[in-house]
Amino acid sequence: MIVKNFSVETAQAAVFDKYGAFFAFSNNQFNEQKKEGVIYEGLASGMVAPVGADIFKELEKIQQEKIAFELANNSLKIIIWDSLANYECQITSNCDDAVEALEQYGINREMIAKEWPAYFQHCVENDYF
Repeated sequence: MIVKNFSVETAQAAVFDKYGAFFAFSNNQFNEQKKEGVIYEGLASGMVAPVGADIFKELEKIQQEKIAFELANNSLKIIIWDSLANYECQITSNCDDAVEALEQYGINREMIAKEWPAYFQHCVENDYF
């Protein structure tokens, strides 16, 4: 089991609060959360923030801290297996999504390929299909 004591969600929530960012997927949600007199812009995936909020630098820093934490507290096997499970690679028989996600960790396709047979066998034995 991967060690996940670093709370990305808590860190991100603090950044959203700092900048007054929130998520809205409809006009009603936007109207319920907006502050009067503030001009907002849509950033990504339903995220809305005041114009000029430099939120992405801090979110990227959180991501890098998460990666450093995971590398310091988990083996490469655990990190790779967690990503393979997260992207349900045993179902698709394709690990491209995991490869892409793990590039940030310095983990490449060859490293993942070394773990794939044991991971797949584990999935077979535990009926993870």
